[in-house]
Amino acid sequence: MDWWEALTPNQQRAMMKRFLVQPPAATPAPQPVVIQAPAPPPAQERSNRRKMKRLHFEDFKGTAGESVEAWLATITQEVERQASLGGDTSTAAELYYGVTAHLKDAATKWLITLSENIREEDKNLAYLIKMMRKKYGRRDNMFRIQQRLAARVQQPGERLSDFATSLTSIGFGKRVPADTHL
Repeated sequence: MDWWEALTPNQQRAMMKRFLVQPPAATPAPQPVVIQAPAPPPAQERSNRRKMKRLHFEDFKGTAGESVEAWLATITQEVERQASLGGDTSTAAELYYGVTAHLKDAATKWLITLSENIREEDKNLAYLIKMMRKKYGRRDNMFRIQQRLAARVQQPGERLSDFATSLTSIGFGKRVPADTHL
């Protein structure tokens, strides 16, 4: 028995109509809506606004365990990185405000006190570094640093890398002989 003969006469007629009559055309897909942004104004009409520069480094809180020298070194590295990668250079005032944005907790309170008496021409990075070293810097001589290194022992369960980092931060910024670290 053929499949065609298995169909009823109405089913056969419906199949023939489908083959003879064109199916309705598919509805066209909607065209995407294109929105054109307005053209930027010519160079002479643009405002003098510049994109704010951002320094990417950790915040300084002014706690006893933080090394101000290590933190200040990250500032120099970040400024050099931005200059070499993006070509961005900053003025002394921009650096001052960029660095002060990273002062938190006790360091912020110290900055507020300092800002009350600071002259406008002293709002630069060199002055801020000088004042931070005066406030948060250690004034240890080489003998005192060697004593602190000798007193620091590895704690039970402390990873060797953490212990080494601790020793490095104790002697950071000073020319400590390598045998002192041992």
